[in-house]
Amino acid sequence: MIVNMLQIKNPNYSLMTDIVFKIVFSNPLVPEIPLSFLNAVLNRDGDKRIQELEILNPFTPKELITDKLSVLDLKAKDGLGHIFHIEVQLKHFSFLPKRFLYYHYKLIASQLSQGETYSSLKPAVSIYILGSNHLDEPGFHNVITMMNKDSGRVYADLSEIHFLELEKLEGNLKSPSTALEKWMQAFLHSDQYCLDTGSVPKEMNKEEVIMKALNLIKQANSDEETKHLIDLRHKSQLDFNSITDEARQEGWQEGIQVGEQRGADRGRLQALETVAFQMLSMNLPIDTIITATGLEESQIEELAQVLNRQKS
Repeated sequence: MIVNMLQIKNPNYSLMTDIVFKIVFSNPLVPEIPLSFLNAVLNRDGDKRIQELEILNPFTPKELITDKLSVLDLKAKDGLGHIFHIEVQLKHFSFLPKRFLYYHYKLIASQLSQGETYSSLKPAVSIYILGSNHLDEPGFHNVITMMNKDSGRVYADLSEIHFLELEKLEGNLKSPSTALEKWMQAFLHSDQYCLDTGSVPKEMNKEEVIMKALNLIKQANSDEETKHLIDLRHKSQLDFNSITDEARQEGWQEGIQVGEQRGADRGRLQALETVAFQMLSMNLPIDTIITATGLEESQIEELAQVLNRQKS
């Protein structure tokens, strides 16, 4: 598994550090960076290339200070109204593929407001850059889309989910040739490239946009405010892990007792619900609770209603 690049020991933060990723990919002065990456992932050439992109959730440090555990993803819309979602994820959780599916289809559904019709829905593409392997597939780039099982016809124009698993490339990508491989090399080794520009492969030195991205990463690593935000987020994640671990231990103990009476599966669910309930009591965001417990949003909302009734 790729070393966690959020560790304080690391002298430089890479493009897999979510704050650095968000700063680089949402920079309004360099819009060609997300454009280049999207065209590489989608293999768009010539007239099919995405020409313009509107960032729907630009980086705002003040919001990060307010909610230190928020997901720093990137949402964008092209000139045709197509929606794109990009997220980096270093850690491995067994429930992540299901979480990705859930948020992808939520991304599609969220396009409609009251009074609008289904015909106004636009295609949506989600891209997840993963530090570890999640899919039992040989290739590093896997695309999940809609397909007719009988005819084999693919409906890629409606929905696509791309998984880019860096662990499958580590040590196996010495001479990147395609645009996507070069971008993957940047995600893998940008912290190293910031320390030693001479280590950048010659194939990547010719890629003007990627070199701009590496320069922005280097600037972010030398910016004291950015480093402070990263350290603050790292500390918050450690605190959060400690809190949830303690809550989980309490929940498991209660769940074990329930499990003896009602069966192991029910006991496990009770444990997770107890953890979620305690996290709700701490006013943590629902997205954070979903990530920590793997419970469905509807289950957590039911627990929130119970908590509200207790408070009233």
